[in-house]
Amino acid sequence: MTLGTVARISILLPLYILIYAVIAEPYVEGDRRIFPADATNVELHTYTGDSGVPDTYIVKLKQGVDPQTTSTFVENLKSEPYSVTNGRSSAFENDPSVGVMMDFGDTKMVVVETQEEGLRLLRGRVDVVEAIYQDSIVTTAQAPVCYVPCECPAAEEPVDNNVCPPKTAATDWGLDRINQPNGQLDGKFNVMGTGSDVNVYIFDSGIYAEHQEFSNSDGSTRVSEGFKALDSWNFTDIYGHGTHVAGIIGGKTVGVAKNVNLINVKILNDAGSGQVSWAIWAMYEAAFPILASGQKSIMVLALQSSRNDAFNDVIQTFTNYGVTIITGSGNNNGLSFYQSPGSSEAAITVGASAAGDTKAIYSNYGPEVDIWAPGTDILSSATGSPDAYDQGSGTSVAAAFVAGAAAAYMSSLDYRPAPAEVAAYLIQQATDNVITDSPTQHNCRWEATCYGAHFWSCRIQWVCDSISTTTRFLHVGCNSDATVKK
Repeated sequence: MTLGTVARISILLPLYILIYAVIAEPYVEGDRRIFPADATNVELHTYTGDSGVPDTYIVKLKQGVDPQTTSTFVENLKSEPYSVTNGRSSAFENDPSVGVMMDFGDTKMVVVETQEEGLRLLRGRVDVVEAIYQDSIVTTAQAPVCYVPCECPAAEEPVDNNVCPPKTAATDWGLDRINQPNGQLDGKFNVMGTGSDVNVYIFDSGIYAEHQEFSNSDGSTRVSEGFKALDSWNFTDIYGHGTHVAGIIGGKTVGVAKNVNLINVKILNDAGSGQVSWAIWAMYEAAFPILASGQKSIMVLALQSSRNDAFNDVIQTFTNYGVTIITGSGNNNGLSFYQSPGSSEAAITVGASAAGDTKAIYSNYGPEVDIWAPGTDILSSATGSPDAYDQGSGTSVAAAFVAGAAAAYMSSLDYRPAPAEVAAYLIQQATDNVITDSPTQHNCRWEATCYGAHFWSCRIQWVCDSISTTTRFLHVGCNSDATVKK
């Protein structure tokens, strides 16, 4: 063996070790760490940052397994070594979803609270488990609020995801804007259909049912109590986000579908935070009564979480069953692909605009975004008193406009349309290529291309991945002299 051979081996050996380490380790996608499946372990998704809920996992069960085997497996999850209480007197006392098999038909899931040893055992149950997803924090798809003056960065500076645009005068330009095929506002709004026979399920922080925007002529309210994530909660909206979203969807003066039925599904706590498992549980509780009733219904998920494929799977399942689901793209000024439910291919995903038909500085974007709508400084109902109003911004606001438009359309029909029909109508009515400043590139980096037998000649280039997207803008309405609320 020559000295040159020894040198080459000594150089290559660490490379072989490095390659082996890369193959053996999980890969990272956004803030998700994905452990691939192998012959003895199922696929596992966890989070690299603080997006994950510690020791809590959503277990997706295999289809085609003997029902008794599945039932026994789920029952055993309530005992050691799988189950932990995380300091509670009982893991199953406060969170009704833990340990209960949710049978969605073509998908079965169960939420498990467990630690390292239990997780290792779960991964090894390739006979009954399809995949395991760490539970993740879910919040409102609401843009950051400036409590002190802030300025937008100069055009040549990178945009900070947490920078919010300067406030403008209080406006209700959103209703006016979606009533026009272009940006020529006239201060008026009208739409075919009032949503009177449509139920809109709002998965949020609650709804302030006593607000005047939701009252009928006899003093009753169009808001009804649906479901809540935790039994100890009431349906009151302390945080205010759900009330704001509900007003845009169906308020008498600030809303799109002014007579729609609003169903309060509370999955966020009084600080506007929750868990994906809570959202899935509430969908499980709500969706089958929706399907059994045969009524025209919409689910509004004005939420955002780090991408969670369990969440996306449930959305896909209920869309397949005929439930129209609408969500915001998220407020990270990045690709919607890395967020849930904004990354769902089944939901109608909405990006947010600012006045002047520009992309809202916070709005996510990308091919997952189906349609755009106003999302910045929008006037709507607020908590505190029946006549309270406030401005809000975010892709949740934009999603609310689209949900109202969908409800108005559905109420003009004498049947319950399929989700694909609702999406097709919204896209057909929309105006294409209104938002011209949505990014068309991402993942930009320096790349070196080397040539020659010994790779001594290299060319360094700045390259970016392209984004395929169409910026369709929501358009509804008909000729009318109805004036928007000032």
